[in-house]
Amino acid sequence: MSSNKIYELRTYDLKPDKFADYLKLIKEKFDIRTAHSKLCGFWTTDIGDKLNQVVHLWEYDSYCHRAAVRSALTKDERWNTEFIPYSKPMIVKQKNVMLRPASWYPVRDPDVTGGIYELRRYTFDPSKRDEIERLWAPVIPHRNKYKEAIGIWFTEVGTLNEIYSLWSYKDGDERSQARKTAFEDEVLKKALHTVDVHFTMTKNSLLHPTTISPWN
Repeated sequence: MSSNKIYELRTYDLKPDKFADYLKLIKEKFDIRTAHSKLCGFWTTDIGDKLNQVVHLWEYDSYCHRAAVRSALTKDERWNTEFIPYSKPMIVKQKNVMLRPASWYPVRDPDVTGGIYELRRYTFDPSKRDEIERLWAPVIPHRNKYKEAIGIWFTEVGTLNEIYSLWSYKDGDERSQARKTAFEDEVLKKALHTVDVHFTMTKNSLLHPTTISPWN
């Protein structure tokens, strides 16, 4: 996938008593939405800041492409009669951010299906952006010897000065073992430390793909 693409990460907090209903609705009706643009992944949060939450990632050719898609959705009769009136009352809160892939790391398909995903978010001092890029670019290929990242993105619109990375694993135990092995590598551990000192906060969540997720 080209780094010229942009990505939108959308996060919805759902009413706990409507969570199952929402998953049923997307299974039955979300093809209306995916007919308009490319869905990469659609997950539920298993472990993280929030439960009863869904996370979805969309790919666009440009901001103009996204605007055209959003405009088309407002005119889509099925979307506005079969999905929105039913989904809207189930949602407590929505958040989205626009992401640009790191120029030195192309987004790739996951190497594992049917497992879990880890979404990591790093917040950094804006004055350190260039330094982080310079230091991280050579580190990631070394980190990928133990597990390949699906993608690394910088936020462009929304909460700024953040980096997102996405990883796929067979299960939580494979994740733990991959990270343990990676951080036993003294060269890698030292290299990562030179980058980590520039992050002011790090958060992560473990996600399960839904039945409609292309990255499953």
